[in-house]
Amino acid sequence: MSFGQSDAPTESPPFPGVDPSEWNSLLERGQIAGVLDAEDITHVLRTVELTGDVLEGVQQAVAARNIRIDEAVDMQSTTRRRTASCDPSYLPLRMPMA
Repeated sequence: MSFGQSDAPTESPPFPGVDPSEWNSLLERGQIAGVLDAEDITHVLRTVELTGDVLEGVQQAVAARNIRIDEAVDMQSTTRRRTASCDPSYLPLRMPMA
């Protein structure tokens, strides 16, 4: 086995338009950690319309591998991503001076 390769079998993503290598990498990370961040999942599914059926299919696919989905939002990393991407909708919050 080479560095960066896994013994885990590769499988086709459950939805057309999802990159197979990204999907399998996501599943591999989830199996190692036991949990996947919802933002990582939506990134892999960025080319797919996130309908109820798609979300249910993802939940079933990860649950079948005993992987939990963490839906908590990390505000610090979200702020860093928005700032780093120069998102014009990003407005830093200022605390009132006491």
